[in-house]
Amino acid sequence: MKIGCVKEIKHHEYRVGLTPSCVRSYVSRGHGVKMESGAGDAAGFTNKEYALAGAIISSDKKEIFDWSDMIVKVKEPLPQDIVDNVVHYCVANMPRVVALSSTQALTSTTIFMV
Repeated sequence: MKIGCVKEIKHHEYRVGLTPSCVRSYVSRGHGVKMESGAGDAAGFTNKEYALAGAIISSDKKEIFDWSDMIVKVKEPLPQDIVDNVVHYCVANMPRVVALSSTQALTSTTIFMV
């Protein structure tokens, strides 16, 4: 599987979807990982740490979405991030479930709440 992780863009969001140890774990099991350059900066992880763990570093967010089978984020995907045939693995903001679910229904995508 090809796994992408992009920068969080919401104000005061300092977390990142994947740590270097997560990347190492995925890569050791044969998966490809592509990180957006600077995705881990606010959480204290450098591009070099991700590269040493086996990730490909890219400055092109669109290219990461096009390449990936799954996008791992902390926050829910924004409407412009919804791409056909790409799984989004993220933390859902429960107060917005109804609105988010309605958006997903209108864009022919599915969101799973766990």
